[in-house]
Amino acid sequence: MNWPLISLNQICNTQYGYTASADDFEVGPKYLRITDIASGPIDWGSVPYCKISESDYLKYKLNTGDIVIARTGNTTGYAKLIRNNNDAVFASYLVRIKIKSDLANSGYIGRLIESDIYKNFVRSIKGGAAQGNANATTLTLFKFCLPPIEVQRIITSILSAYDDLIDTNRRRIQLLEEASRLLFREWFVYLRFPGHEKVKIVDGVPEGWKKGNMYDISKVKSGYAFNSKDWLDEGNPVIKIRNIIGDGSVNLDNCSFIDQDVAVKAKDFSLKKGDLLIAMTGATIGKVGLLSENSKTVYLNQRVGKFIPKFEGAELILYCFFMSTTVQNHITNYAGGAAQPNISASQIESIKIIVATRNFYNQFVDLVGPMFEEILNLGNQNQKLAQARDLLLPRLMSGKIEV
Repeated sequence: MNWPLISLNQICNTQYGYTASADDFEVGPKYLRITDIASGPIDWGSVPYCKISESDYLKYKLNTGDIVIARTGNTTGYAKLIRNNNDAVFASYLVRIKIKSDLANSGYIGRLIESDIYKNFVRSIKGGAAQGNANATTLTLFKFCLPPIEVQRIITSILSAYDDLIDTNRRRIQLLEEASRLLFREWFVYLRFPGHEKVKIVDGVPEGWKKGNMYDISKVKSGYAFNSKDWLDEGNPVIKIRNIIGDGSVNLDNCSFIDQDVAVKAKDFSLKKGDLLIAMTGATIGKVGLLSENSKTVYLNQRVGKFIPKFEGAELILYCFFMSTTVQNHITNYAGGAAQPNISASQIESIKIIVATRNFYNQFVDLVGPMFEEILNLGNQNQKLAQARDLLLPRLMSGKIEV
């Protein structure tokens, strides 16, 4: 198609975000930051709040169709299209792009800016720097072909269908996870397991159980220490901290990559479907993620831990335990105070727990095992849907596929 080549700055207005301190308490609207848009969909439940005046709130409020782009750090160029209205403002290290609706469709442009096509452009202007920085001017120099606005709307509709399927699967995953966590809490926190009425409590725990620690269930193995020169834009994917996004899944959309020679050196750190991983530093410290099936062998980077269960199904016990808000708060407080919080494998293994008998663990795994198999299947479906959508995107936008 003979569509005109334009620059992003021809069809948008830009704005830098609001400077404030994030607060876990609801002192004002949600405060969207770089860390909230770096991986996967925005988890609005984990986005903090901020204090802001009424006039500034109106100035910085996010609206449906806005696009926010990270302008500093190692995720410079990562972007999100705001798909729904939320009571939220955006932080100062983000740039907001507002599309001029008479010239372009924000859904179309937003999906383009979210894609690897735009990330590759930003990598080119960063010049290979690990910690990149960009401003609104450079971020909007991006050039692309712009089809007629009606074609943009059709393309947006096609891509939205993929997004809707992914969102539906994600909601099903959340329901399954919630059901398993509630069952875990009943059995192993409130001690209301089947037949609990007939079991004696000895020294504060059911008879036959014991006060122990995480090492009674699993060991933790940290990932491989790759060198900075190992990283490539394609090849064998590597899970880093940023891929553990805090919703119980492992996001493979923004992996780093290594070549086959490096992969051979790191063969003992390869992963398989169903492996449970934990972030050991950074903003998502203590968060866990189950790895869904992937078409390529995936490797584990240092500062991400892999649980090595001591009995079959123990990863499901661990998952439910670490998804608990109480446990998350414990880890955050334990590692808190430092600019870059850290927790070691031995510290994770030493977390105190009540250790049930193997019989009760087996009963629990029998109940929740099918739920987790469905979680993994839905996660795998979402990966394939995202891959299909991302392959379709450049073909639709270049006119190679007519709409």
